[in-house]
Amino acid sequence: MRTSRSRTSLTLGATVTLALLAGLPMSTAAMAADPTVNCRPVPSAENPAVVRQVYTQAINDGADARVMLATFETAWVESHFNNCSNGDLDSVGVFQQRASWGSVDARETVATAAHAFLIRAKNADATAGATVTAGQIAQKVQASANPSAYDQSAGKANALIATYSTAFAAMARTPSGNGYYLLTRDGGVRPHGTAPTFGDARGQSYFTGQTAVALVVTTSGNGYWILSEAGGVYGYGDAQSYGAAAGQSYFTGQRAVALVPNAAGNGYWIVAAAGGVYSYGGAAFFGAAAGQSYFNGQSAVGLTRSPGGKGYWILAASGGIYSYGDAPFFGSAGGQPYFAGQRAVALTTTASGHGYWVASASGGVYSYGDAGFFGSAAGQSYFNNQTATGLIRSAGGSGYWIPAASGGVYAYGDAPFLGAA
Repeated sequence: MRTSRSRTSLTLGATVTLALLAGLPMSTAAMAADPTVNCRPVPSAENPAVVRQVYTQAINDGADARVMLATFETAWVESHFNNCSNGDLDSVGVFQQRASWGSVDARETVATAAHAFLIRAKNADATAGATVTAGQIAQKVQASANPSAYDQSAGKANALIATYSTAFAAMARTPSGNGYYLLTRDGGVRPHGTAPTFGDARGQSYFTGQTAVALVVTTSGNGYWILSEAGGVYGYGDAQSYGAAAGQSYFTGQRAVALVPNAAGNGYWIVAAAGGVYSYGGAAFFGAAAGQSYFNGQSAVGLTRSPGGKGYWILAASGGIYSYGDAPFFGSAGGQPYFAGQRAVALTTTASGHGYWVASASGGVYSYGDAGFFGSAAGQSYFNNQTATGLIRSAGGSGYWIPAASGGVYAYGDAPFLGAA
């Protein structure tokens, strides 16, 4: 795969932090354990900092709703979300991992311990049927002598998720660029600047138990769609419904990651994490990555329409970019040393359509084609322990915003800062 020269603000001083957030294997010598507490007895309350670190790592690792719940059930049962310096036998850390999981420093570094748990939980989840509970996923990972404890803690775990994950899934700007929206994972829409509001899914009975993953503004700016992880599409204002993947047999067991309107505005595509592309309304089908040998073991995180409207790019978490229809290829981060251990979260085209940016979860920005570099959040102290969820081009085209799962918004170039959560 061809690659173009890219630019990023990653610095050597940020390597350890970024590698840790991305789940990059690290030596014990390079790792510094987080502060610990005595867990004999286990503290009755959670440590907020630990909960936020675990949640951030789960988002960074692409945990779906079941894996997220399994993670929270486990951390609550094992330590009440405290980074324990002791436990049963040689168990330590928030997940009470035994020596077989790694060094003491690794197990007492919250992000590293969470990543280790999440990898195993995601593997268990991938082969589990729809009736398998989050607690059963947790038990497959932990092999506890009290296997029912995880499911019994589901209520507490869900409450903690609701409390600490005021997490933001996406950001979208208005056509004028003088306003933007922040989408919470529970379906809430928060307008900033001159962005008008048309309603949202938060607290609605039709959205119960769902997780919002994308918000897309209509061409007129008088409405928007909310996409749920289950493939549901919810239109507000003048956003028309052309169909949804939720509840369809072809989407069973899949996870939606993006919704993109076609150029004519009379349809849209939904892309699944497996690389499948589903066309609705007038959106034409130009191909998909699902089932292709070149996509084996990969996960899609987004789809971006080509400037000509007769094609699109699929972005993989690895940074790989796959072109379909008339979408030109300008290079990708996949397989590049500068992207090792990172996770891509967004691909955004330039105003001319002759280039694009790729954003990583750590806040890095990589430029291809005629995409100018206006700065990035990676390695910056203001972005410590945060996770980027996207990159949105400014209306002027000479800047962009990087939104974070925390609700932070970071403006670069000519992108105006209009507020954050």
